[in-house]
Amino acid sequence: MSVRHVRSIRWVAVVLLVVCVSGPAHAQSVSALRSQLSAPHALRDAAARQRPAHVTRRNTGRGSGTATKVTVGTAMGIAGFFAGAYVGFLAQNGATTPGDGRAAVMTGGLVGAGAGAALGVWLASR
Repeated sequence: MSVRHVRSIRWVAVVLLVVCVSGPAHAQSVSALRSQLSAPHALRDAAARQRPAHVTRRNTGRGSGTATKVTVGTAMGIAGFFAGAYVGFLAQNGATTPGDGRAAVMTGGLVGAGAGAALGVWLASR
C-alpha cells in the first residue's frame, strides 16, 4: 500500500472513532435493563412509542396500488417482449422476401412489450 492509502485509512478510522465516542451514551445498570425487558409488555410498549399516533395500519388485502400495477406491468411487458419477438421471428421465416429477420424480431418484441405491459396493468387494476 502506498503512503497516501495508509493516511486516508487512518483518517477514516479517526473520524469513525470520534463519531462513535462523541455520540450520546445512555448508561443503565444491567439490573435495570433486565427488569425492563423481563416485563411481557416491554417490547409492545417500545414499538408503540416508536410509532406516531396518527399512523394507522393499512388493510393488507389484495389492492390495486401503484406498486402492484408497476410490478405486474413490468413482468408482463418482459414476457410480451419475448413472445412478440418469437412471433416476429416466425413471421419473417414464413415471408417470401429475403431478410435477416432482426427488424421483424425487434418490431415484434416492441409491440409485444407494449401489449403485455398494457394487459398487465389492466389485470392488476381489476
